[in-house]
Amino acid sequence: MEESNRLGTRYFDLFKSIVAIALLTVFVVTLLQGRALLYELQSRAVTVLNSPQSAPGELNTLLSGRGLPGATIEVLAGETQVGTTVIGADGTWSLPVPLPPGDVQLRARTIDAAGATLSESEVVTWNVPAPAPSASTATPLTMTGPQIGADGVVTLAGVGEPGATVELLAGDVALGAAPIGADGAWSLSARLEPGDYQLVVREVDAAGTVLTQRPDWRLQYRRRRLKLRRR
Repeated sequence: MEESNRLGTRYFDLFKSIVAIALLTVFVVTLLQGRALLYELQSRAVTVLNSPQSAPGELNTLLSGRGLPGATIEVLAGETQVGTTVIGADGTWSLPVPLPPGDVQLRARTIDAAGATLSESEVVTWNVPAPAPSASTATPLTMTGPQIGADGVVTLAGVGEPGATVELLAGDVALGAAPIGADGAWSLSARLEPGDYQLVVREVDAAGTVLTQRPDWRLQYRRRRLKLRRR
């Protein structure tokens, strides 16, 4: 009988040890999970501003980062607010904002409903690329079919950049100059003897700088008949 009691006591003590170990294990696991959850919440509460993204020709710079899900992010360039957005459920956010070319000091901060700052990112210095130069819209310099008057004067015409001056040469000999009108049209008259001419037409500005030159025109003048073609 005493042996049976001792055996029962031993099993009971073993059971208590197992239960204690199990409870301790649950406590440790719960503690670790709680610390992991706390770390995740704390890391999400920190406002992070990633390196911006922009390229020449783009109107906006793309900003992104991390923060507390559901909170509002306010982005500032210096002390000027350039945009706000709501942080997504995964803790990330992105916001395209227009920024002037040059160096910009950027920072993001999480704000509450009253506008109070909860946390703020480190300052990120970003150089916004200058806009890509726009394609030229200058009017191409051209020359159209010539005409000959009753007095033998040859008139040449065409289109060019409004406000510029067109000059016409036969080889190295200047035949004349004429202003290009606001509509881009120009015309120039010169007295020519029958023959073949290698014509050069060029645009110059007010300072006399050559803007465009086309040396590839050939004029054939035969018995009051004119033929103009590109070489």
